[in-house]
Amino acid sequence: MFLDTDFVERLFKAIGPLQPSLMVAAFLIVFTMAIRILFHGQVLATRVRRPQALLSVCLVLFAAAIAANMYFPKLSQFTHVLSLLVLALAVILAFAVAVFDLFLARYRKIKLPSILKDMVVLVLYVVVVVMILSQSGVNVTSLVATSAVLTAIIGFALQDLLSNLISGLSIQIEVPFQAGDWVSFENSEGEVIEITWRATKIRTLDNDIVIIPNNVATRAPITNFSIPTRKQRRNFVVGLGYEVPPSTVHAALLASASTVDGILAEPPAVVQTRTYEDFAIQYHLRYYINDFAKREQIGSELATRVWYRLKRDGLTVPFPVRDVRLTTVDPEAVTRLGEQRQTETQEMIAAVALFSPLSAADITLLAENSVTHLYTKGETIIAEGEEGSSFFIIAKGQVEIGVGRGTRRFEHVGTLEAGDCFGERSLMTGETRSATVRATTDCSLVVIEKATFAKVLQGNPSLVESIGKILSEREAATNSKAPAASEASVDPRHRPSLANKIRRFFQL
Repeated sequence: MFLDTDFVERLFKAIGPLQPSLMVAAFLIVFTMAIRILFHGQVLATRVRRPQALLSVCLVLFAAAIAANMYFPKLSQFTHVLSLLVLALAVILAFAVAVFDLFLARYRKIKLPSILKDMVVLVLYVVVVVMILSQSGVNVTSLVATSAVLTAIIGFALQDLLSNLISGLSIQIEVPFQAGDWVSFENSEGEVIEITWRATKIRTLDNDIVIIPNNVATRAPITNFSIPTRKQRRNFVVGLGYEVPPSTVHAALLASASTVDGILAEPPAVVQTRTYEDFAIQYHLRYYINDFAKREQIGSELATRVWYRLKRDGLTVPFPVRDVRLTTVDPEAVTRLGEQRQTETQEMIAAVALFSPLSAADITLLAENSVTHLYTKGETIIAEGEEGSSFFIIAKGQVEIGVGRGTRRFEHVGTLEAGDCFGERSLMTGETRSATVRATTDCSLVVIEKATFAKVLQGNPSLVESIGKILSEREAATNSKAPAASEASVDPRHRPSLANKIRRFFQL
């Protein structure tokens, strides 16, 4: 079956004026498809959806223009111009993707505001439209003049939209905030995610999107938490009793803040004694963070650390009691509970190899004078290089041992479980801590102080030699695993015995 030669000639003649436009459309199809394939699943791939949609419309208009050239000559110019206008918009949008999103944002790491990109697209399109209409024989000047009244009416109807547009431009020029900043507009607080022609979008901590018209954003007071720097000072308030010296409270609050990830070491945290209330003295702990999005998480962690620290120091937060409830306490049950805890503590102390030379009476003495401290996950129990003379037995939980001070520089070297102990060198000789120990879970630790152990040694000084020997053997076993960093590599004849160090420390 052969095609009608006359039809073929007419078809090619109708396609002739559209050949340049068809070539541009073909190139644009290849470009957008390449972007979709190369950057599949990424934001950049979604940017070419609008040009691709316009290309689909453009192809339909091309087909209509060809049909008009063949059968409806009076409509040919209209369909041709309309197809050119749609193609021009698709080309400009694809050009914007190539320049702003591909070249500048992805490769040069220069991110421009979306409103600026939209302005460039609008200006280019207006220029191209004028050129297309002028070349098509349309008197653009007379068209603008006759539509002046209509433009005024539309402008009056869209005055709010124009106000938002101008406000959006002023935001881009003054830059009071930009995408990624944490800001507060009256009752809305969140992270700026986009600034468009009409409005500014922010995402709150509840993951809600709040859309604020630009003319409202420029009139309302704005608090930008991200400039001039991202360091923000936060405030933690706590009230403690009048019987507690302020210096003790200051030390406890600063120690708690130093162990919280997210609280900056510089500028340092400070504590202020503020007001005398009816039941307590109010203290303000002021600290700095640089991640505003995590401010609530950091504040919660700080409050938790403060509770554990105050609990260990025997400090309580006073409050007015208005509801009095009377309960009956069984003295025998209380006694049994105390005896059970005492027995458990004695068993833990007796299981420590360092205390194997001690008598049952000595073990009981240590148990009666020991204290139990609670630590929460992440808290530093002892820090490398600090002074201390306490010995710890893990009753519950798990701790990790590492090299480094606090939480900001820590190299893990080991883990201890319930029943393990640490701190014997500082207890027996008073030497500074050789490692950092911090809790990896909520922990309960039995703590024996130097003053308590001194009572045992003063009653039986001969224990020094036995304890010194056990301590030396423990250290030798530990140092054999890391001889390069140990004291065991030194000739024993050239270092003082542990027994002598213990005697000097306890003044025996």
